[in-house]
Amino acid sequence: MTHKIDVDILNRLLEHERFPHFCTQIRNYFEGNMAGGYMSRNVLLDYGETSLLSLKDNSDVNKSELKKDVDLIQTSKIGENEADIEKLKNSILSILRDIKKEFPNKRDSEAATAKAVESIASDLSEIAPREVTEENVADSIMRYIERVVPMDAKTRSRMRRFVLFAMKIFGKKHRAED
Repeated sequence: MTHKIDVDILNRLLEHERFPHFCTQIRNYFEGNMAGGYMSRNVLLDYGETSLLSLKDNSDVNKSELKKDVDLIQTSKIGENEADIEKLKNSILSILRDIKKEFPNKRDSEAATAKAVESIASDLSEIAPREVTEENVADSIMRYIERVVPMDAKTRSRMRRFVLFAMKIFGKKHRAED
């Protein structure tokens, strides 16, 4: 209502099949439901690290391999919310990728616009350039629009008036910029 939110994007997010699961993940993150499990994992890793370090004075142990194993354990630990944040990030990115597949491609609309302009220009090519009027252009635009969007006579009349109005406004603006 305040036009601060793109309603189309919001609707696409809300309607996505995995969005409810994403909301559950957010709730779990806010409530810290999973953090205890991740921290328990770190406790197990600490135990393994302590056990390995107790072997450092043993002459039969390869010190280089022991250091690599201890380093691996230390880098395997995760922060309290790190896993939740990664899961949230992966979920929202997956949802966004899905939505992007459905989203209109700007290049497609540019190509469609170019096709429309070519069609209108081709339609007007039968008229000498000096004889082209706003009415001719409006009629050509309307012929193109009617191929794409069928309409009754009343709607066609209103649309034609709108096209003429838009051309006049654009023409005035264009002349003012010259």
